[in-house]
Formats: sequence, C-alpha cells, structure tokens
Amino acid sequence: MANVVAPRLEGDEYQSLFFWYHAASLLSKDTIKEIHYESDDVDGVDDLIIYYNSLGVDAGGWNSMADYFQIKYHVDNRNRYGSEAIIDPQFINCKKSLLQRFYDAHESIKIKGIEQFRLLLASNWHWDQNDPLFCQIRDSDGSLPKSYFEERKSQRVGKIRESWRKHLNIDEQSFVSFAEKLRFQMNHFGRRNFKEHVMDRLCIAGLVVPNDSNKAELYTGLALKFIKDGIKSFTRESLLAICRDYELIAHRHTAIAKDPVIGIRSFIRFAERIEDECDSHLCISEKFEGRVLKDGLDWSKDVAREVSDYLSRPDFLRSVRAVEHCIMLECHGSIALLSGYLLPRISGARIYPVQKGIESTKWKPVGKTNIDWGWDIRRSELIPAAEAIILSLSLTHDINTDVEKYLQDNEITARCMVKFCSSSGFSLNSIDNGDHAIHLVNELIKEIRRLKQDNPNSQMHLFFSAPNGFMFLLGQTRNALGSIQLYEYDYTNESNGSYSPSIKLPLGI
Repeated sequence: MANVVAPRLEGDEYQSLFFWYHAASLLSKDTIKEIHYESDDVDGVDDLIIYYNSLGVDAGGWNSMADYFQIKYHVDNRNRYGSEAIIDPQFINCKKSLLQRFYDAHESIKIKGIEQFRLLLASNWHWDQNDPLFCQIRDSDGSLPKSYFEERKSQRVGKIRESWRKHLNIDEQSFVSFAEKLRFQMNHFGRRNFKEHVMDRLCIAGLVVPNDSNKAELYTGLALKFIKDGIKSFTRESLLAICRDYELIAHRHTAIAKDPVIGIRSFIRFAERIEDECDSHLCISEKFEGRVLKDGLDWSKDVAREVSDYLSRPDFLRSVRAVEHCIMLECHGSIALLSGYLLPRISGARIYPVQKGIESTKWKPVGKTNIDWGWDIRRSELIPAAEAIILSLSLTHDINTDVEKYLQDNEITARCMVKFCSSSGFSLNSIDNGDHAIHLVNELIKEIRRLKQDNPNSQMHLFFSAPNGFMFLLGQTRNALGSIQLYEYDYTNESNGSYSPSIKLPLGI
C-alpha cells in the first residue's frame, strides 16, 4: 500500500506548493483578482485558475485575463512529452488526448464570455529532446514559437501544426486562435529548487516561513485542508483572513520587501510575474518574439530609448537619490547593462540590483573581499593597425567558442580579442554576492583602461554570459566604458542560434 500512496502524496504536495507559489502573488500585489484551486469551473484545466484584475497580465504582446492550469506531476522520469504524445489518448490513459482536453476547455471558457486567456500545462517531466519542438517552445513562458504558425505544411514544424489541427478536426483560423493560448511549462518543479523558491515568495509576501527541514509542510497541509473542506476560491482578503486565523502573518518582511522596487522586463520569464514583485515596472516584451527583437525594430532606437525615458524621469531620479531602491531585471543582459549605464555611480543613485537564485538577493556591497575572486584573462592579437577591441566575458557559461564562430562568420576589424573567464568556474552561481560582483567589475575596468591606454576612443565589442546583476553594476562604470557595441546570444534558438548586435552606447552615436 505504501508504494501506491507515496507517489500520490508527493504529487499532492507539489500541487499544494504550486497553489502557494501563486497565492504569494495574490497576497503581495493587486494584479490578481482571485484564485480558484481544484475548481469545478472548467474540466481539464481545473487544478488552478488565476483571474486577473481589469488590465490583465502581459501574455507576450496581448493581455491575458485568466490563466487555466493543468498540473501533471510524475514521480519518475520514465517518459517525456512531445508533439506525438500530446495527441495520443493512451499517453494520459484517457479516451481523449491532452490536446483534445485542452481544446474542449478552450471552447467551454469562450462560452463563459472570456476571450483573452491562456491554457497551461505545468509538469516536472521534460519535453522530448528528439522532438522537433524541443528547441522551439519558448523557455521564457512555454508558448509555441513563431515558426510553428508560419512554416508551410510541408516543413518539419508545419507538419506538426497540421497533424494537431487534423486531430482536432477544426479549421485553421480556429486552430490558430486556440494554439496561441497554449503554454507548455516543462520541468516546472525542477527549476531552482521549487520548494525553496515558494518559501522565498511567501516570505516576501509577508508570511511566516519556519526555519526547519519540514517548513513546506505547514503550507502543503493547509492547502490539502482547503480541498477537504471544499474551499475553492480565494480573494486577497479571504486568504489573508485564513492566514491570520492560522497565525501565518509575519511581524516583519525581508529587506527586499522594505525597499522600493522597480523592474524592467523585456521577456516573460517562466512562470513569474514581475508586476507582483515591484512597486513600478517597465515592460517592453511586446517588442520581442520570445527573446528575439521583432522584425523592423532597432535595439538602440526602439528599445534603449524607451528604457532611457523610464529611468531618466526627474521624479524617479530624485527618489533614487533620496531613498535606497532595488531594481529587478527580468530582461536581456544588454538592457541590464544599459540600466546601470543610465544610473551611473557618479549620479548619486542609491539603487542595487536584485539577483535571483534559490532566494532573491540584493547585491549591495558591504566592503568584503576574497583572495579567490578574480578573472582568468587571455589575449589574442588580431590586426595590429586596427583600433577596436573585442571582449568576451564568461561567467555563467563559457562563450568563447560561440564568440569565435561569430567572428569567423562576420567581419569585425579589431586589434585584439581579450577573453575574461571567472576564476571560480562557470555557473549560474559563479558570483557570490554584491562584493564579489563589484570586485570583478573593478578588475575588468582596470584591464579595459590598460587596453585603451594608447587610444581612449577605441570602440569595444562586448560579448557576455553573465548575471544581470553583474551587467547592471558594469553599466554603472559608464565613463570607463566609452564607445561600446553589445551583442546578445540567441539562447532559445528562436532566430539564428548565434550572436547578433544589440545596443550601441553612447545612445545616438
């Protein structure tokens, strides 16, 4: 019996954590109108439903007024989702396939009068890496790529689209309207230690988080009680009342919650909403398809200018000089650097980046140092008579092979290429804290000044793989950077799977 019950309990636990992950947003901000848990509203997508307030939330260029979740937690990794599995009823041991169940839910929701919504599959299983859609589904929000809707029926992804449409037996216009709402959020519960991340969000929302190994049980047990008692819908007020009854309201919040927080978003990050964590924010995700700039738009004119207008407001500048702020950067690294560039050290701005990990951390230096912090630096001479300098920064990933390939395929006339690699290795946690980041920035700037000693006006071409907090702090060294061309890598393989030029600084040159 234990072998049968244990998997079910584990699934219930993660579904409960999934509820609290989103309940934290309901408690902390005004974006969400109400949440329905184990609801009877719509068959097939009833595990969790989020109804948003009047403006909805950015769903990648349009506003969603509701999100409907189907949660599939599996206790082993014996299988994978894929384009064939989605239309195979046997894959989920039902009479109807997962896609048919989603389409039935889609039609039921439309009958209720809701037009703008999303249908989301959240699972700890992965998408099959041999499936043509594996590198196509957007990692940012799980949506289907632009190519899915544009490829001809005879092409590889176009064939998948057509097989799905025929499986549903509907016309193309109806199918596109449905498929645009689909979101496949794979490996959901494996990302960044899901339990810890939920507890972090609850702490920021002002709830008690016990400091022991079983701290999640306080909340998972309560969520299971909601199901037993038939409590299925929650507004901010009703959930706060429950939390007060169970003495879950904390007497103090984290340091991050105390400081005013601004945010900049250029893509929809997986299962997160920056509007729930910031006092104000700028969202420019509508200028991108996933993480790729839309055709016809220019990085410096259409993106950088809007960020500049947001961060250069006189009232905002007065505020960040008077009161310490945090900045949350759910954006491209180029935009993170630009944000620091617009708020340089000499401006008097008291603003520090929030670096996300297992827990969100404000990277405010306190003056500590470590002898192990540093760069491994390698320099290659290219064209002696040239003036430009190529810089390659590898912190989270080793990008040198990708940079060299880009240089082979594109003509950049440069005097030398200098590779900076973290001496502590490559990883998402390659930088310990704000002091470590500032130390690396300062050491990098020293090297840049040496490189530009003979020609201070030399243009730099900067390729990077680094945390956004580091990029922000680097941007704050504005005067030392001079003329610089930034490059973004197509990590999600939505364009060319390589680098492409992004923002050029100073703006307007």
